[in-house]
Amino acid sequence: LFLNSFEYPNDSTHRNAGKKIYLVVFLCTYISGTVHLSDEHDSYVWVNKENYKKRIVKKWEREILEEYFNSMSRKD
Repeated sequence: LFLNSFEYPNDSTHRNAGKKIYLVVFLCTYISGTVHLSDEHDSYVWVNKENYKKRIVKKWEREILEEYFNSMSRKD
């Protein structure tokens, strides 16, 4: 479990503009089945330590994942 937060800029066109967002990251293993997203989400992507920098476009998302993967490395 990894927790982080950030605030969308007020000038953003995102529906969360000006709001503080709390992120919860879980270490998961995909077994089978279809991923179903709630109305609050519009996409998902499976990433790992080796591919997240190439697959994640938004800088803030990469930074959060980098912090997450670094925290996992310290636990080894």
